[in-house]
Amino acid sequence: MTSIQKNSPSLIRRALAWSIAILALIVAGDLAARWLFSPDSASAAQTHDQISLGEELLIPTTATDDKRAGIAAFEKEDFLGAIQHFQTSLLQQPNDPETLIYLNNARSQRSEDDTLRIAVSVPAGNNPAIAQEMLRGIAQAQDAINQLGINGARLEVVIVDDENSETQAQTLAPKVIADPQVLAVVGSNASDPSLTAAAIYQPAGLTMISPTSFSGKLSNFGSYTFRTIPNMKSLAEALASHAVKTAGKTKMGLCYDATAVDNVSFKEDFVVAYQALGGTLVDIPCDMSQGPIQREVLQQLLQQTDALMIAPHIDRQEDAIALIEATQGKLALFSTPTLYTSTILEKTRQGMEGMVLAAPWYAERYSATSFLAKAEQRWGAASITWRTATSFDATMAIAQALQDIPPQNTVTRNSLQAQLHHPEFSAAGAGESIQFLPSGDRAGRAILVEVQRRNDAKQRFEFVAVAEKSAVLGVTNR
Repeated sequence: MTSIQKNSPSLIRRALAWSIAILALIVAGDLAARWLFSPDSASAAQTHDQISLGEELLIPTTATDDKRAGIAAFEKEDFLGAIQHFQTSLLQQPNDPETLIYLNNARSQRSEDDTLRIAVSVPAGNNPAIAQEMLRGIAQAQDAINQLGINGARLEVVIVDDENSETQAQTLAPKVIADPQVLAVVGSNASDPSLTAAAIYQPAGLTMISPTSFSGKLSNFGSYTFRTIPNMKSLAEALASHAVKTAGKTKMGLCYDATAVDNVSFKEDFVVAYQALGGTLVDIPCDMSQGPIQREVLQQLLQQTDALMIAPHIDRQEDAIALIEATQGKLALFSTPTLYTSTILEKTRQGMEGMVLAAPWYAERYSATSFLAKAEQRWGAASITWRTATSFDATMAIAQALQDIPPQNTVTRNSLQAQLHHPEFSAAGAGESIQFLPSGDRAGRAILVEVQRRNDAKQRFEFVAVAEKSAVLGVTNR
């Protein structure tokens, strides 16, 4: 069994604070030092609130009195009390992944078992719905891993709230690096903070596995950067092929968010493939980063096109929903994985039926894995999306790599990274096995899903797979 030093949260925070202070003094001199050592600094307080093993409330939307009491007990190192309060809170809010992660961390702190630690970076502060989609997969993986342990060690998860912000990612990544117990990072959600963080983690030798960022710039970014989604170019090509060959839509309008680097990347790949197949892109400027689409632009789209490709920013779904509803079902709609969310189905009232989206994963009912059954039992089917599955996969990949480290070798950030790059590495995931290409992308397949109405009394929307879900990406035989 690997020997790992076990520290209490208070000791960890003190060690982390000193590491941050030293780093800040080197980088920013006296001004940074004053900022770090001032207990009254608003910025320092904000940063403190954005990193938590169990002592901070990062997602208040599901907070119960018991959850708050559990967090207070965790802060005081009363881990038995924290466990009891977290368990009670989960009875009231069973689909709250933050509480489940904190519960598992409290159990690890109270046990005599060795611990291994990872961090997860999610947009808890500004997009709690997406953060929870990711955290549900991570919490479920942590639960499964700790039933057997990683060579006898339990997995702890530190939650980092980067708010889908490049600025926050730049601020928080050095603090994650400064905690020597953090062996890897799962995240970020959007590509902008992922690219920013990866540029910091790479030279520091800290592995980052992004489960949801689909910018092409992350491919071949560096030897410490991975993704549990395939390269989006092939998904964009599959969506373009469906639009032209299956749906017969050859006059396409395009509305995208120019500030969303992942959706810009997807849009560019889609346009190249669409035009190569004979489709015509109608030139109607429609930049969703400028706010709600103007009525004149909508009228042009309705009059001059027979289809619309929507590529929004993940933090501005409301504008995408308004656009979808404004089309009133008069245009065939296509979209990136961004709109494959648990909330879009609940909030959209019309115009969405028949929209086809590219997806890195789909909840196949015939899947041989136990992920879906357990996820539906714990979270409810409506709460599960591809982000849940790919975040589960990122956590399971890290756990398998740690398990694979030879007993004679020390568990380090470098030995973990080496296992992920091993030619024979493979881990069980939410669906297909998890394998990485030399680029760091996942070897996988393209999936397209379509929005349909359920055949029930409430006539709610749901995602269902379409026929072209078998396009193979990458190679699995390396």
